[in-house]
Amino acid sequence: MNAASTAVGILLIPISGIAWEYMAYLAVYRYWKVGTFNPVSWLATFLLAVALNAIIEQSVLRWGFRQRLGVRGFAWLSVANALSVGLALWSVFQNPPRP
Repeated sequence: MNAASTAVGILLIPISGIAWEYMAYLAVYRYWKVGTFNPVSWLATFLLAVALNAIIEQSVLRWGFRQRLGVRGFAWLSVANALSVGLALWSVFQNPPRP
């Protein structure tokens, strides 16, 4: 599941980020005069990454292993992904990349 989530997420997460930026620019940034790196964008990035990872992993379980999680199982999968994505996000804030 994690290998599939990583492989597919390498493409989908940046694409979803670009889509978010485009939609946010049209809906929010122009009117509120805020830039890309604001708290709403960080939260949206976190939620998109958690949702995409959970959906990919649920798909692997469903089609690869013929297991259905149900709502409760998907919620636990989302919690696990929120912890790992949250750790990754925290590491970016602790040690930001230097130009």
